[in-house]
Amino acid sequence: MTQKNDAGQDGNRPKPAPVRLLLPRTAREKLSGAGIYCQPRVSLVHQRSAQSHALRAVESGGAVRQFGHYVAFCDPSGQPIPWLQPLESITANGPHAVMIARSLVSVEMYRVEHTYELLISRHEARSAQNGKPPFVFSQPLFVGRQGHLALELWGRDKEVAGEIAPEFFTHGGERNEIPSRFLGVVRAVTKGAAYLSCDVALFARAPETGETAAVARASDGSAEPEVAAG
Repeated sequence: MTQKNDAGQDGNRPKPAPVRLLLPRTAREKLSGAGIYCQPRVSLVHQRSAQSHALRAVESGGAVRQFGHYVAFCDPSGQPIPWLQPLESITANGPHAVMIARSLVSVEMYRVEHTYELLISRHEARSAQNGKPPFVFSQPLFVGRQGHLALELWGRDKEVAGEIAPEFFTHGGERNEIPSRFLGVVRAVTKGAAYLSCDVALFARAPETGETAAVARASDGSAEPEVAAG
């Protein structure tokens, strides 16, 4: 259930489509019908003053009782990235915060009742050679299929949401361990995939004193974007 970059037959650079969960059409239709708008795709942006490229990502998603879909982004060490800006909307379960960074990791989760799908991928802006345009290079770091969590994080057990994650196993029944550096963000997206009418970012953080101007400059290209130190 993933979509990934594949090199062309001539061995050139990978196609620029980011890695993401590839959900069935019926799942996408049900999510849309329930008003859940998760945006896992990472886009390439040009910073004119710095004459460089960066990535733009949007923490987004939410849930209804039966299912949910959420994506958050972190730096390569698993730490939160300061947002460029939070996003408010008259509807819930949509975009929550915008982030700009040279490289980042996406953590995407899809839930149906107590069953969870998880994909952790890294993304970076890369320059191409021979006059070809820059592109987003994406690579999966962890794939968790049909994970299980018996707790009802959307109901009677919501007080532990954000503190727990599903268990995943390989096809052969062995435990498929989530990389420890990403446990914090995985717990956040587990909460997001069960958060009814989610209207706030669950992992991206507000810039600290001194970071606000730097993040703002990164958005218009007057400085390189910054990510949280790991």
